[in-house]
Amino acid sequence: MPNSGKVGKRSGKPAPIPRAGSKGEETFAFHCQVHKLTPEREFCFHPDRKWRIDFAWPELKLAVEIESSVHRIRNRFASDLDKYNAILLAGWTLLRYTRKMVETGAPILEVEATLKRMLQAKEKNANHAT
Repeated sequence: MPNSGKVGKRSGKPAPIPRAGSKGEETFAFHCQVHKLTPEREFCFHPDRKWRIDFAWPELKLAVEIESSVHRIRNRFASDLDKYNAILLAGWTLLRYTRKMVETGAPILEVEATLKRMLQAKEKNANHAT
């Protein structure tokens, strides 16, 4: 599968995924490295808000959010819902996982399959446009 993600400015190689904040994010970042996926981390997708996507493939509009216990705080929960709605209304695909889900290894396989389908659809659309 093609490598999608950020490329380092000097080397031309994919930039390393920075250390994540939560255990779930660290685990998912490690899974991305093992599967040779290079998402953009903490991607700011909204022009007017400081909302960030945990893991993003902007060229395909795929967003992955790893939920932690901090997301259960009342004010944070409502803010997260606003953010998730904005992501979807902007035409993104949003996948959300808990730390426990990430630790099973299933989410990285789902993300990998989703990226593959999205890349195939993008190529198919490009071929039909010519």
